[in-house]
Amino acid sequence: MCTMRVLLCLAFLATCAMGTASTGKFSTCCTQVSSAKPKTGTVIENFIIQNEDLPCVHAVMFITNEGKIICSSPNTRWVKVKIQEIR
Repeated sequence: MCTMRVLLCLAFLATCAMGTASTGKFSTCCTQVSSAKPKTGTVIENFIIQNEDLPCVHAVMFITNEGKIICSSPNTRWVKVKIQEIR
C-alpha cells in the first residue's frame, strides 16, 4: 500500500514537471473566455494575447496586481478599450 502511494506521488510530480517544462507556453492557458467585466476594484496590470492552440482558445489574458489571470474574449468592447489603456 505504501509503495502504491509513493508511485502515485511520483506520477503526480512527473506530470507537474511536464506542465512547467520550458516549452515556450504557459503551463496554464485559457480554455474558455468570458465577456463579463472584472469585479469593481480589480486592478489589471498587464495582458497577453493568447492564440488558439487546443485546448487553449483565442483569448486576452489579463493579469491582475494579485497575479490572477482573467480570460476574456478579444472581441468584447471593454477588452479592446482596456488593451488600449494598458498600451
